Amino acid sequence: MDDPNSIIQAQKEQIARYQTRLKDVVNAYKSLLEEKKALDAVLKTKQDYKPDEKDGNETSDDNKSETSNNDTDQITILMNSLSTLSAEKNKMEANFLTDKKNLRQELKTKDIVIKDLQEKLKSVELEKQNYKTKLISYDRMLNDERHLKENLETQLNQLKTQFSQTSNSDKIINTLNQELSEVKKKLKSYENNKMKDESNVLKTLQLEMENLKQQHITNLMVEKKRANEANERNKKLTALHEERVQNLESRISELSRNFAHYHQMRESDQNSIIQLKNKISQLTKHDDNTGHYDTSSITSNVKFSNAYEIVEEIQKLKQLLIYENTKLENPIDLSCIFSYSNDTDESISNEKYALLKNERDILKAENDIVKKQFIEQSDHLRTLQEKISVLNRNIDEYENEIKNKSSELQNVIKSERAKNRETIASLESDYRSKISQLEQQLQKQRERSLVLLEEKENEIRALKTSYELFIPKKSSTENEDDSQSNGSGGRKVSASQHLGMILNQQNSTNSCNIPETHMIFYSNELARKDMELASIRKAKRETDELLRQTLKDKIMIQEELDEKIGNLEQKVYYLEKMKSREGANLEYLKNVTISYLTTSDAQAKKKMLNAIGAVLKFDETENSMINNHFNKKK
Repeated sequence: MDDPNSIIQAQKEQIARYQTRLKDVVNAYKSLLEEKKALDAVLKTKQDYKPDEKDGNETSDDNKSETSNNDTDQITILMNSLSTLSAEKNKMEANFLTDKKNLRQELKTKDIVIKDLQEKLKSVELEKQNYKTKLISYDRMLNDERHLKENLETQLNQLKTQFSQTSNSDKIINTLNQELSEVKKKLKSYENNKMKDESNVLKTLQLEMENLKQQHITNLMVEKKRANEANERNKKLTALHEERVQNLESRISELSRNFAHYHQMRESDQNSIIQLKNKISQLTKHDDNTGHYDTSSITSNVKFSNAYEIVEEIQKLKQLLIYENTKLENPIDLSCIFSYSNDTDESISNEKYALLKNERDILKAENDIVKKQFIEQSDHLRTLQEKISVLNRNIDEYENEIKNKSSELQNVIKSERAKNRETIASLESDYRSKISQLEQQLQKQRERSLVLLEEKENEIRALKTSYELFIPKKSSTENEDDSQSNGSGGRKVSASQHLGMILNQQNSTNSCNIPETHMIFYSNELARKDMELASIRKAKRETDELLRQTLKDKIMIQEELDEKIGNLEQKVYYLEKMKSREGANLEYLKNVTISYLTTSDAQAKKKMLNAIGAVLKFDETENSMINNHFNKKK
């Protein structure tokens, strides 16, 4: 009867464990948010550093002090972010150790619960043994009653033999009457005791049945209340889980957007670096080609107002001259023509070249720093992901162990329920068979007692007739003075007449008194038997109806509990699926694909494709194919 309570308690414990695990997940996500904030600060410092450098190349040396101060501020921000990351690592390790301790304590509590269940099983086995001992005692009682019956029958047989051996008929008749009355009293007392025992047994059985019904009803009410409470708690937990999952999905989408934005910024930086490299290469080529200008022409042209126009025209003419010189059979040595150049132009070009080289070196250094930071951050993220995967594996293993143990306990509970049902059915069948056997034995005993009474009455009649035959001796002594010739005939006539009178009197008296008493006793016994049988049948019908009703109620409640347990198992499976990392990734993929299909913005689609590639782990070739296809569509 206590099995559903234990099941509901186990479900409560599982719900509490899920709550604690969800709290741990929330704390982990909070720590990840702090790490994200630190990384965002690093990225902001990096983004702030780039425009400062670009502006610094254009400004004078006075602003270098300000840039150095900004560098120190950025270094402090980076140090703070590193300290926060290390603190989060320490928190993760501490949480992992606390989870280990909690899991060990849970295992200990589960072992204690298993021991309690084993003790309950032992108590059930002891109850079974008690039932067996009770049945053995009932069998002994029946055997004792049978021995008493046999002893009574032997006593009656002995009385018959003694009656045949004795000659004193009056004493024998009195003794027989007394013995008959004693035997009747014994039979009545025996029947009354037996009926009392049977009624006591039936009452005890009825009381036990009523107690079992009451216990079953109370347990069912308690189980219903607990099931309703569990359903309400599960509804609340599902609502909280859904809200948390939605929040986590929104945070993950924000992280993916930030990652896509960072990736886009990185690509733009790479493109700007490539453009600057191309510019540097073009400038170097241009310096090689236009390194020797004519100084006299330049000095003379500087005096004009529109010097830039003149320079452009000279460059165009120079290119035309070079092109025409290539067509000639005997090309002119243009190096002599353009051998003289102005020192100011060379200094300007050299300064520009130096500035560009410096910018190139600075950009290379920045790119190296960014690459190192990106590699470090990616390594840190990998380590964190590995830790999360290890923790998820440990959680899955513990959950599998708990599920296996719970399934084993449920199987044990089901087997014990089946055994209890079988024992109850067997006990009911045994009690019914015993009741039918007792009824049959009562009927047989009554029939035997009636047969014995008839035999005793017949014997009494025979004794009375034999006793009355000896009475005519007095009349024969009075007639001794008569003649001898007429004596024998007179005796014969008087004896015959006396015998006829006695027989007629006996027949009349026996026909009037004995059958009437016998019929009254027999009718009373039959009425008593009918009343007892009717009461027993009513009790039996009531018990059968109560048993059927209880079985129907039990079946209905069991079906309701099975349906509720199935719904709860489905909800738990859904929550576990949502809790696992693969399920979360699938949900995130689903949301991203839905947003990709619904949006029409090209940049947003590109970011979503990058996020999908990060989740599905595309190769470089696959990413290049997707980018080419996307650019062709544009």
